[in-house]
Parts: sequence; structure tokens; C-alpha cells
Amino acid sequence: ALESERQARAALDLAKKGPREEQISQAEAILAAKKENLALLKKGARPDLIRQAEEKARAASESLALSEKRKTYAQAFSPIGGVVLYEHLDAGEYAPAGAPVVTVGDLSRAWLRAYIQETDLGLVKIGQKAFISSDSYPGRLFEGKVTFISGQAEFTPKNIQTKEERVKLVYRIKVEIPNQSMELKPGMPVDALIEGSGS
Repeated sequence: ALESERQARAALDLAKKGPREEQISQAEAILAAKKENLALLKKGARPDLIRQAEEKARAASESLALSEKRKTYAQAFSPIGGVVLYEHLDAGEYAPAGAPVVTVGDLSRAWLRAYIQETDLGLVKIGQKAFISSDSYPGRLFEGKVTFISGQAEFTPKNIQTKEERVKLVYRIKVEIPNQSMELKPGMPVDALIEGSGS
């Protein structure tokens, strides 16, 4: 209680003496700054402030344009309309220049690679109809046509099952199939019967 009384007396003495010099100087400086700001507001904006603001706006505009341009570099566009079949990179991974990011396939036009025996080569022509069956759709035939016949024989690939294993040389053919319903998928095992060839 004695300490509180001493502090109260000291405060009373200060109040009787008036404000100190440094408090007066500080108050005068604040008043002068406020008057200067008021005078500037009455005159309007200074040309150098306007110029600085314009430069900042131009720099911000250029920065935005550069960011938008860089964004277009990060976008990948496919030359065909289709479905993403495989993603080669995960989100956030670095993509080296020229490296594929995704594999896109047009599933509306499916095709199959098949092999015909050398003895049947003369029976197959480009444009000939082919009927495709799949275990996924029992009893259903998809119609396609032969669009390519290899001019070079090759040995039967190990992953191909043929009816006559004694024939070793085969010719690769390509059969295109309209697939608007996208029922046929890449890698799906199918059988093909080429019209008029007997194979």
C-alpha cells in the first residue's frame, strides 16, 4: 500500500509540472507529419507516386502474362481424341523433354494383329471382311476388315497359339474393327475368322 501511495504522488507531481520536453517534441513531430499528409491530400497525388504505381501495375501485368505463358508449357495436348490408356508419370513428377506422359488410344476404331499361315496367304486380301469373337462376349461377332498384310514372313511368335503347330512361318496382318461402343479393349484376346479364307 505504501508503494502505491508513492507511485500516485510521483504521478501527481508530473501532472503538476506539465509534459516533458521529449513528449512535446514527439507530439509536434506527429502534428507536422499529419499537416503534411493533409496538404498532400488537398493537392492530390504526386506525379512520382503515380509513376511508381503505374510501374508496379505494369510489372504485375507482365508477371501475370509470363505466368500464363508458363502455364501453357505445362499443359499437354493429344493429337487425337481418345482415352488415356496408360499414365507414364505420377502427378508432381518431373517430365523430361520428349518423354511420354500418357498413352492415348482411340478406342472407337479398334484393331488387332493376327498371323496367318503361309499356306493361307493367297486366300487373304486387303479389304476382306473379318469376323472377330471374344470370350468376353460369347455368341457375338464383331465385323472388321483386313487393312494390312506383311510382305515378309516371320516365325510364329511364342505368345500366339495356332491351330496347326507344324507350320512355322506366318505373315502378320492387321484387322480394323469399328468399336463405337468401346466394348473391345486393348490386349483383349480374340479370334478372327476371315471371310472366304477358311482360317
